[in-house]
Amino acid sequence: MYAKHGCIEDAQRVMDGLPYRNVVSWSGLLAGYVQHANNLPASEFFTKMHREGIQPDNVMYLSIIKACATMGLLEQGKIAHEQILRSEIKADSTLGSALIDMYSQCGSLEDAHKVYKDLLQANVVSKSAMIAGYVEQGQDLEAIKLFVEVLEGKGILDRVNFLYVLRACGNIKSLPYAQLLYDQIVEAKLDSDLMVINTLINSYCKCESLQDAQKVFDACKKRDVVSFGIMMAGYFQQGQSCLSLKLFWRMIYEGLKPDEATFICGLKASGSVGGVEEVDHIYCKIVRDGFELNPAIGTALIDIFAKLKCLKESYSVFKSLSDRNIVLWSAIMTSYIEQGYGREALDIFDKMQNDIIAQQEKSSLLCVLKACIMTKDLVRGKIAHSHVIKHGFDADEALGSTLINMYFSCGVPQEGQNVFDSLSHQNVVTWSALISGYSDSGCSTLAFELVDDMIQKEVRPDRAIFLHILKACTSSSAIAQGKLAHHHILKHGLCSDVVLGNALIDMYGKCQTCMEAENVFDRLQTPDLISWSSIIAAHAESGNLHNTLECFENMQKEGMEPNVVTFLCTIKACCNNGALEESRYIHHVVVEAGLNNEDVIASALIDMYSKSDVVEDSYGVFAGLLHQDDVSWATIITSFVQHGHEFSALELFDKMQTKGLKPNKVTFLCILKACSNVGALRQGQLIHDKIVKSEFHSDVYLGNSVVYMYARFGSIDDAHNVFSRLSEQDRVSWEAMISGFSLQGNSDSVREYFVEMQISGFRPQETTYASILAACSHGGYIHEGPAYFNHSGEGSKNFPKAEHYNCMVDLFGRAGHLKAANEMLQSMPGDPDLIGWLTLLSACKSHGNVGLGKHCFEQAAQQAPDFAAGYALMSDLYADAGMWEDVHGLVEQRKSIGAWKKPGQAVIEVNNNLHSFTVGDFERPDGINLHACLDKFNRVMKREGYIPQVWAYSEALPIAFPKSDGAEKAAISSVHYPTKRDGSHFQSSFLECNKNTYSIRTRFES
Repeated sequence: MYAKHGCIEDAQRVMDGLPYRNVVSWSGLLAGYVQHANNLPASEFFTKMHREGIQPDNVMYLSIIKACATMGLLEQGKIAHEQILRSEIKADSTLGSALIDMYSQCGSLEDAHKVYKDLLQANVVSKSAMIAGYVEQGQDLEAIKLFVEVLEGKGILDRVNFLYVLRACGNIKSLPYAQLLYDQIVEAKLDSDLMVINTLINSYCKCESLQDAQKVFDACKKRDVVSFGIMMAGYFQQGQSCLSLKLFWRMIYEGLKPDEATFICGLKASGSVGGVEEVDHIYCKIVRDGFELNPAIGTALIDIFAKLKCLKESYSVFKSLSDRNIVLWSAIMTSYIEQGYGREALDIFDKMQNDIIAQQEKSSLLCVLKACIMTKDLVRGKIAHSHVIKHGFDADEALGSTLINMYFSCGVPQEGQNVFDSLSHQNVVTWSALISGYSDSGCSTLAFELVDDMIQKEVRPDRAIFLHILKACTSSSAIAQGKLAHHHILKHGLCSDVVLGNALIDMYGKCQTCMEAENVFDRLQTPDLISWSSIIAAHAESGNLHNTLECFENMQKEGMEPNVVTFLCTIKACCNNGALEESRYIHHVVVEAGLNNEDVIASALIDMYSKSDVVEDSYGVFAGLLHQDDVSWATIITSFVQHGHEFSALELFDKMQTKGLKPNKVTFLCILKACSNVGALRQGQLIHDKIVKSEFHSDVYLGNSVVYMYARFGSIDDAHNVFSRLSEQDRVSWEAMISGFSLQGNSDSVREYFVEMQISGFRPQETTYASILAACSHGGYIHEGPAYFNHSGEGSKNFPKAEHYNCMVDLFGRAGHLKAANEMLQSMPGDPDLIGWLTLLSACKSHGNVGLGKHCFEQAAQQAPDFAAGYALMSDLYADAGMWEDVHGLVEQRKSIGAWKKPGQAVIEVNNNLHSFTVGDFERPDGINLHACLDKFNRVMKREGYIPQVWAYSEALPIAFPKSDGAEKAAISSVHYPTKRDGSHFQSSFLECNKNTYSIRTRFES
């Protein structure tokens, strides 16, 4: 009685008081221990029974062994097994099967197998027990082999055996055996057993044979919610969320009530294909069925809403749950972290402070630390660290490594080092955190030293450590460290790791050592897509187009389909080498691969064609995009501006607005630059108006660009008005104004703003000093210029630069101090550049110094033999000196090498439309009218006593255009396009035309 009702101590006391105890009384006490106790004193039982001369029978042994199996008491089970072996009792199939089951459930499969082998006659029962043992311990293939053995022996298996073997088939994805089992199930007439059928469906799903699973599912006459749940999960895991969702609603249509598992699967499927509306639909069903407070469903909802970027709904679900366990706290924090809202995740952590259980959970602390890493929040990171220590997690390796990462990301490496040093056990994970921290912080040398330290302490470096080390070796200066890392990888037997091999190829490529990259690639046993992309990138980085294309073709011959990264690298190589034919071939392959609508690919193709001056092809790529949004418009406009196609960019900007698309910030920045480059004053003013009316009206970057644009136009008043209204005046704002005044030759204003800039707390940069030195040059401040030049080098190893030396050469040269100018040029760090020699040559021309001028010309010609500006200056110098034979010689030399300038170009704005004109432009449709107007102007000017000097230049045609076009008002911008190496000063003029009145504003640029 006492034993039956769980009063084990009372039962034991009565047992001890009995004068005579037999097998029945001992069995009764044993039954009480089995049913109500957590322990079984088997050794004590057998000792007392042996002392009293009582021999346990089969029934008692069977009870003890089953109890040991249920409670996982391996040692007690072994004692019972030893007693059986010592006794006269023969271990029959029932007892043997129980022993096999006990050993299997206690995790000792070796002992279970020994019992099975020792049985004199292993029957179906013992084999069934062994099959179950194999499956429970993950030996699925052995279970299937034994099952086949039973079948071949014509043995009969019961439903339990089928359940276990079906599990084994699913675990190892053995479809043939699962199909064989189906035939046996039908033969055994178990095809109406719902548990067996559900397990069969699950096995088919795990074998990824959804067709077989659906066939069995449809044939089942009595499907339950488990059947639907298994099929739904199968479809969802195979990426067929639509079918999974259809099954969910079919289940409800058939009158079945969803359970926790089917609701969760339905939510996941709806999140994948249906979006927020479909999730809300299922959520309503959850509320109607009373599952809204279920923590598991709540966790799934939080995760799904977060993935749909509906964090408001995600947090609303979280708040509605009354029982917020640690899983929920972790889920909501993880949701915010994965969507990039680290700050909000930390706010949730603050609200969690009152939840003692959550504070004590390792998973929640890991979430908090990850959020601190994302937001670089050192204060909250330290609070989380205090909780780690308070709740005894300071020895935990996962938390320790995350703490190290947190401190390094927050910029306090010493704290990270302290955490590492305090850990009682430093494993490869914590070493990896420390090494990656130093490596990512730029301390690659120290990171390498730590690798040596960990090896000395017999901790084997893993892949992650070497990946961090190789990531730090991204320049030729780090090649020695990269090779050392390669040596360690070989030494530790990781040379066959394809991920490390790819990282090595990438490292050698970035260090410009393609031969080493090739060697690593050739040694890879099975190069994957990343391997091919890495070696292609390595060749592209080195500028070797032939090798890049060869690898690209070999990759496809090996059956590898190029991905986005591969195409980007190949396009880059074509672009850098100006290989238009090859570029078009790659474009063709991109289209065949169906990747031409990928944003990054389209952007690269647009840039490639723009750089090759094939504007039509560039626009063709853009026009072929299925979805043209503000980003794609910004891409093509940016590309056109970067590669000198400003007029095309301005046309596209107009077209973009006619389609109703609003320019984004990038588009505005680029189009302002286009206006500045071509002198489109009125267009610039209109764009400025649009910016003022847009959401970017207070953006400092755009404001600075507007200031710079007006400054380049010479509209200093407009520039100053914008400057004074900026929400924040940063260093770039001041430099734009200083540059504008410098372009106008307003040296006094340049110096005034230079002083005010420093008073406002901004340290002058190289561009600032270049502007003020240019202003000193144009203003003739021969004494102040050197002072500014000397000041530019104070406290910096980078100043002054060649640009500043050239400004000083110009300053001295303009003032006629050619000796000082030459000395300044010779004192430049390194060899004087082309601009320096041409600047001094220009000064020699102005002051008639043929000897020094000839030397400058020879030096410039060595650097750029076909450069036109040097020939023009030297020819003028010879002509001024009356040295006509030398002039003729230069002309012949110039003809032989084709050293001619790109024709000048002028722009005129009429009714907000741009018209461009080029020197020698005689084939325009309106050319007759233009030249007639020019002749008329010529006669009028001569009659008034003026001798025209610009009739051979591009400014002449636009001057006549407004008159021939009947325009009342126009603005002409004369813009000359020197090549990038042109160091000469060029003139840019703005001419306002109002009926018959013209006024020209001129500025000089360096």
